[in-house]
Amino acid sequence: MGIPSFFRWISKKYPKTVTPVVEETGEYGVFRSKENPNGMEFDNLYVDMNGIIHNCSHPENRTPPESEEGIFKEITRYFERVVAAVRPQNLVYIGIDGVAPRAKMNQQRSRRFRSREEEGAGGGWFDPNCITPGTDFMLRLADYLHIYLEKAVHENLLFSGVKVILSDGSIPGEGEHKIMDFIRNQRARDDYSPGQRHVLHGLDADLIMLGLTTHEPRFHILREDVFLETKRKFHRCEKCEKTGHYKDECGKKREEKDLPLQLFHVGVLRECLEVELQELQIPGRVDFERVIDDWVFLCFLVGNDFLPHIPSLEIREGAIDRLVEIYKQTARSYITKDGVVRLNRLWDMLRGLEKVEAGIFQARREKEDQYKEFEKRKRAAGEMSSTEAIEEDNVQLHLPGFRERYYAEKFGTTSPEFRKKVVRDYLEGLCWVFGYYYRGCQSWSWFYPHHYSPLVSDIFEYGRNWKPRYAPDAPFKPLEQLMAVFPPASRSLVPAPLQKLFVEEEFGVTDFYPEKYPIDMNGKQVKWLAVVILPFIEEGRLLDAVEKVRPELSEEDLKRNLEGKTKFYTKDEKSMSQFSGDLSPTEKSSVFDYVPEPKEPVFSLLPDAVFDPVVLTDRDRDKIERQTKADLPGQSRRHWPRREDAGRERKRSRSDAPVDHRGGKEH
Repeated sequence: MGIPSFFRWISKKYPKTVTPVVEETGEYGVFRSKENPNGMEFDNLYVDMNGIIHNCSHPENRTPPESEEGIFKEITRYFERVVAAVRPQNLVYIGIDGVAPRAKMNQQRSRRFRSREEEGAGGGWFDPNCITPGTDFMLRLADYLHIYLEKAVHENLLFSGVKVILSDGSIPGEGEHKIMDFIRNQRARDDYSPGQRHVLHGLDADLIMLGLTTHEPRFHILREDVFLETKRKFHRCEKCEKTGHYKDECGKKREEKDLPLQLFHVGVLRECLEVELQELQIPGRVDFERVIDDWVFLCFLVGNDFLPHIPSLEIREGAIDRLVEIYKQTARSYITKDGVVRLNRLWDMLRGLEKVEAGIFQARREKEDQYKEFEKRKRAAGEMSSTEAIEEDNVQLHLPGFRERYYAEKFGTTSPEFRKKVVRDYLEGLCWVFGYYYRGCQSWSWFYPHHYSPLVSDIFEYGRNWKPRYAPDAPFKPLEQLMAVFPPASRSLVPAPLQKLFVEEEFGVTDFYPEKYPIDMNGKQVKWLAVVILPFIEEGRLLDAVEKVRPELSEEDLKRNLEGKTKFYTKDEKSMSQFSGDLSPTEKSSVFDYVPEPKEPVFSLLPDAVFDPVVLTDRDRDKIERQTKADLPGQSRRHWPRREDAGRERKRSRSDAPVDHRGGKEH
């Protein structure tokens, strides 16, 4: 999910980052020997499989399957569509969500409670919450995919000469982050080829961030054009004046077909950022790769899956552009280094943001007043129901004294000591999130223990002279994780002995599973962005309760709690030497257990990195420059090296650090 509206914002700002995908089909399928009609050949395809599982089990634009077998067949059909569109020459890596870190489990818990509430009693035979690691459904899906892939590498022309890796839900970690761990390990190999072209399939906007974190110039995100369906949903037919279809479809049964695919080109985004971020205050030779890392961090300030967003930073109000402009004006050194946030380098930028926080709230209120006046006129004209409730604003961020009102309303206290704790918890979270995207999970048990973020002014006031620390630990087991994220309405998805914990007081955890809970719209217009006020799971209490019923669990139940192994499928054993890790044969000659070999990541371009031809024209570059703020007073323009010189300029050994040549001091 990541940053709401991020993909719409970035594709509108940089339209050349997105191109439609040309798909070829035929009676005998797509033959990989043919030239890819999209004008480029791809080496590796990575599939964040949960997006496909959700879209195939309960689709929005077609009739859902009526059985589990139908869901599994639809998943493999759609998976083959993705493979056929990309035609990878080397590898397909499939990542299915396993047990996530606690920081993500809190969001999953909120979504699953809300999902069951929206489904209600008439939700049908399929509970989408079963798409959670540790359920029988996910175990059966893993078995189905295992058999399918074992056969596909031998018989399906799409996989001719291609290696396939499957990391299913029994292996801890989110699917896309298991993929990133694999890519980081491969890039750290001495024999890694930096000219490879990568494609990552998935709908989450944060996949763009993950693509940037690899520092691979030839990286692409494959996704469905969901905005096409959104346009249809709100389009008013000229013939019948109803929404949801076009004039030529009026009165006809809608044809069920897949949404078209599109490619987001991370390399083109890098070009755009080169233009926008070429005027910086950082002295000495500027390292563009570290500037990209800082840009990723700025985007995490606007939104991510692990922390509530800061009230003054809304992407629809230009939050990222504002942060970039403040960064360009104030940054005297890089905020991040090698996947670590250097908090002492953040304060100049926060000072700039703190100065405009009150003005942001005032401008927002003016727009809200204009919208309310518009609604008032529509009600008077009979175009809108007058019974629609308007959420009362008790905080009034646009008026003086908003800091005290905000904490009193959202946290129930205005104590400076409490505000300091909230700030430090939030900064700890920002550091955790950034490290998670660049290095992997630093702590499985860490989570942000509040439903709301602090204000920027408080981060600036209370966040100095402090450094976060994380203790190494292990993830939840699958069954314990199910108990941490499921609502009472989904308790049938856990083993029978564990179902008692949801409803029986003697186990002491029923307060974790409320039937009713408050929802705070928190100034949002749509319910899915609202804050769900659920109690946070106390790990010790939950694990103690699970232990009380563990003797009642059957052998089949306990199998759901075991950690599995990544599987490697190939017809050609000689090709396995290019992958970093241990490969152990199984009872099947073409299937191997794969244990990746951990390596220290490389946080920069690799020597001999290969760039695609320049996409932006001079006119495009001028347009991007005009979109940014005016030049800073007294600053000369500093341009990056020409693209044809970029590889040569950026080739450095992996141990080199950017240096201020005037003083030899790192920035």
